[in-house]
Amino acid sequence: QSGFKNAFSTVMDSNITTFLTGLILFWFGAGPIAGFAVNLMIGIVTSLICSLFLTRIILEYFGDRNANGVTLGSSWSLKIFNHMNVKMTTRKKYFYIFSGGFSMLCLLSVFVFGFRTGVEFDGGRQVKVQFASEVSTETLRGKLTAAFDNKAPLIREISGSNTMLITTNWRINDTTATEAINAEILKVVSDAAPGSNPTILESAVVGPTVASDIKRSAFFSVGFSLLVIFLYILIRFRRYQYSVGAIASLIHDVSIVMGVFSFFGHFEILPINMEIDQAFIAAVLTVIGYSITDTVVVFDRIRENLTEMKSSPLSKIYDASIDRVFSRTIITSSTVLLVVLVMFLFGGDVIRGFMFALLIGIGVGTYSSIFVAAPIAYDMIRAVEGENREKIKAPAPAPKM
Repeated sequence: QSGFKNAFSTVMDSNITTFLTGLILFWFGAGPIAGFAVNLMIGIVTSLICSLFLTRIILEYFGDRNANGVTLGSSWSLKIFNHMNVKMTTRKKYFYIFSGGFSMLCLLSVFVFGFRTGVEFDGGRQVKVQFASEVSTETLRGKLTAAFDNKAPLIREISGSNTMLITTNWRINDTTATEAINAEILKVVSDAAPGSNPTILESAVVGPTVASDIKRSAFFSVGFSLLVIFLYILIRFRRYQYSVGAIASLIHDVSIVMGVFSFFGHFEILPINMEIDQAFIAAVLTVIGYSITDTVVVFDRIRENLTEMKSSPLSKIYDASIDRVFSRTIITSSTVLLVVLVMFLFGGDVIRGFMFALLIGIGVGTYSSIFVAAPIAYDMIRAVEGENREKIKAPAPAPKM
């Protein structure tokens, strides 16, 4: 009961922040952005119900059956995190150098190399192919990607698995190559599905399936989301320094994800789709939601210790808060990363680029919540109010819900 009671405000703060982001994305977004927002909000509500009510019922059931209660850990795991001493306030300059330098390199890659954009942004040739028998879209996509200089086509089923709509931006600027490309597509799909007797029903040159207004809506929705996050954290934590730290960590996370995709996409180092498409947009939004959730958890622990450690210096409060929340952050991130890694390895080529973006983003988001957001808030508060804890007003405690 004590655990759920003390964690309630932290859980609500982190999820409300992400839910508000979903509302903004739904309001200002269009197409895939709005669809992502709906799924995000549904996921937040259902996960809250599960974590706050269903999980509690299960834990209380096993707790009542066992006189010693439910063991939440093992001897080795408790020893790993029992004596954490990160010393964030004395080592923060190293984190600044690493984070700042890496972010600058990523942004430099974006400006120098740009991105490999997918069919949704570039447009391309659209070919409708009919088969005499069912075929695998995965097999077709793999064969066509290899034939089209590793430019993954967009394949959609129209009538079951017998008719496919294939869109590719391969040789899109060659206006005289339509017949040759159609012949190449027919040859590749025939080899990929022997005996299926493929026939091209129609073909045409199409514009981008993600229109310019959807691109603009993505920028506006993300911008307003950052503004709402800034205001909510300002209201809840009573200091703008926490808001600045949170937004800085989000910009840090997104810039690194974009830089990694720009660099690896330009040099084609990894055998996965590194194009910027709708899946990448969803991945960036997912990273923002996860990162702000983790950051709010760290800030909530700092807020609690500002009240409990009233006579301690500010540096000691921040160091103790980071040390105590470190295990929670690592355990939570590890479980999420494990799921993402399994999907990256076994989920197929269609979602592998999306999962790779999540692997990078969630890992970086976990790091930034502790070593970017918290140090920035600490330095800004200390610059304004000093290190002497007695001169600093503790933020208002979280209201009872």
